Amino acid sequence: MKLKELAVSYRNSAHILAVRIARLKQEWAQTEDPQVRRGLELRIETLTAMYRETRDVAVVCERYYERGYCRNAKYKI
Repeated sequence: MKLKELAVSYRNSAHILAVRIARLKQEWAQTEDPQVRRGLELRIETLTAMYRETRDVAVVCERYYERGYCRNAKYKI
């Protein structure tokens, strides 16, 4: 599998995470129970971090072989 193909998988995963985050935010807005809201906030925070990481890795995979691309220092080997 090539990095460009792998990037597509990462993009798809990021999309799935974004959809889930949106659903949890809707659920959060519809509930008034503070305990349930806090649980939802924690899930949203975790999924948001996962979304960011997945999206960043997709960009690195997409642009890895581009000349002059300044890679994200976080993913530099």
